[in-house]
Amino acid sequence: MKTTKFILFALMISLASFSFGQQKKKKPALSPLCVLEQNVATSTVAIKYSRPSARGRVIFGDLLPYGVFWRTGANAPTKITLQDSCKIGGSIVAPGTYEIFTIPNKEEWNVVLNKDTTVLEGFDHDKTKDVANFTVKSQKTAEYTEVFTIDFVKLTKTSGTLELRWENTKIDFDLDFKLHD
Repeated sequence: MKTTKFILFALMISLASFSFGQQKKKKPALSPLCVLEQNVATSTVAIKYSRPSARGRVIFGDLLPYGVFWRTGANAPTKITLQDSCKIGGSIVAPGTYEIFTIPNKEEWNVVLNKDTTVLEGFDHDKTKDVANFTVKSQKTAEYTEVFTIDFVKLTKTSGTLELRWENTKIDFDLDFKLHD
């Protein structure tokens, strides 16, 4: 009898450890998170965003209709963290973390930096918390970009150019850290 109980107990332990070892495999994210940190001039700029893929879809003017407020990425709004004050789109932006929103249009985009980092969608956007709001030209590219990409494309002693690319569209704008002569 003791032997039977021992065998049953050992079998239960074996089954329990087997079932704990059978964890579900993690699936890759459809829009993986990216954290980009770049030294610009004498400062550091960090960008945190999710990178959706086009997957054969027409993005601008279709999936993302023109003239509609976009959180500029997937899953959550894109965030930019500035270590020092800089000039972006004609506005002096203090050190801190901001959400980047855009309103894509065919010829130009409106870019908005907002100090409320809890906004998830455009309908929650409080314009009184905007620290920069400016327009940039939209450019068509010959090169196709499958995955939404943000990158620094030009760096100087005092500035950096931030570029946003997806599908056959790109925009860029400068972050100028030369605030005093």
